[in-house]
Amino acid sequence: MTTIGMDIGTSSICAVKYNWDSHQAETLSVKNDAAMPGRRFEYLQNANLIRSRAQELLDALDYTRADAVGISSQMHGIVYLDSAGSPVSPLITWQDQRGNEAYRGGSYASFLSSETGYFLATGFGAVTHFYNTVNHAIPAGAKTFCTIGDYLQLCLNREAVPRLHPSQAAALGLYDFSAGDFDREAIRALGMDPSCFPEVLPDGKIQLPEGKQAFPSIGDHQASFLGSVRDLENTVLVNLGTGGQISFCTDAYTKTSVGDTRPLLDGKYLCSYSSLCGGRSYAVIHHFIQDVLAACGFSLSDEELYEKLGRLASAQAGTDSPLSVDTRFCGTRENTALRGSIAGISDVNLTAANLVLGTFQGAAEELYAAFQILSAESGITPSVLLGSGNGLIRNKAWAAVFERLFQMPMQLSAQKEAAAFGAAFAACYGKSDKTPGELLQQIWK
Repeated sequence: MTTIGMDIGTSSICAVKYNWDSHQAETLSVKNDAAMPGRRFEYLQNANLIRSRAQELLDALDYTRADAVGISSQMHGIVYLDSAGSPVSPLITWQDQRGNEAYRGGSYASFLSSETGYFLATGFGAVTHFYNTVNHAIPAGAKTFCTIGDYLQLCLNREAVPRLHPSQAAALGLYDFSAGDFDREAIRALGMDPSCFPEVLPDGKIQLPEGKQAFPSIGDHQASFLGSVRDLENTVLVNLGTGGQISFCTDAYTKTSVGDTRPLLDGKYLCSYSSLCGGRSYAVIHHFIQDVLAACGFSLSDEELYEKLGRLASAQAGTDSPLSVDTRFCGTRENTALRGSIAGISDVNLTAANLVLGTFQGAAEELYAAFQILSAESGITPSVLLGSGNGLIRNKAWAAVFERLFQMPMQLSAQKEAAAFGAAFAACYGKSDKTPGELLQQIWK
């Protein structure tokens, strides 16, 4: 079987054509150059340009000859559609900040959270739509909205009405896990039209209708997990990109006190926690040292400085930094006002090596502390530690910190385009008669 996985990211668009029998892969990617200007709090992208860039990749891979196409896309953001399924707005991305605008003594996001009991943050589609409703900013002709991945799926299948996979619906907010649908009563009580919120597909195996090729879009987090792990039931995945993320699979929905639980596939869920400043915390320290060097008249390229700092940290691998670095430099999803700190400074220990290693420890400890809570609340204790993302792949000393915390070796994912690969896997799963775990075991045996 051959499937294609497409991942529509914020900065790039990637497609993987994969033969699941021969394990032969072909990968293509392009820059996502669809950013559009907007107001100071707006983060917008041209939905039709994204569609065009994605179509170019699919055409180059001769997608019509594949058995199916799976789609992964950046989560939380929405594009408004008319009754024919055509965009009447840009993609309002997950980075959009209108939800943090002042509203009733707080923000739009905090008001929705307190009124409904659901956790909502700026950038979530429900928050964006609530802001637009209150401010009469819903585009003319808009009948519904969906994610950018769902819009591409409509285009490929020549459909007009989006039907969202639970993984994408839950990421928009105001999603009732027990009902498997948006909480339409809460939506109505907030003054929004429930019919504007898209239909949600029932959880479980999704059959591809006759004559259709593209499966419903899944969230890029879920796709990255599926594209990285080989043991679905027993793996905890740590990802360090710009942010940080830790997640593992569970058979039951768990309401957690930190992070969240997200739909995966076929009745399974991901318990997860996301830090806002995972890999970015290292970039903060890098920029600080680069600034000191520049002030002293020295110049190193970013790559050179990262390489030198990495060697300093590696030389101290296996030890603890005397510096305690709180890497919540951008706050948390729950409290964006939080800021980081550096403590434990003496008259001799404020060195570049200690600062870098302390940053590695701080970022790892935030994720590990969340994992301990998630594991206790879900009753799941994974036995395999898997790492992905450039932060871990390029810094063995960072991986070593996680190994000490978890008391187990860390394997590194071999997939460079995990989300696109996971989307290809989701399409393969949709065409098979096996569970996701069974299919992974068959593929990687």
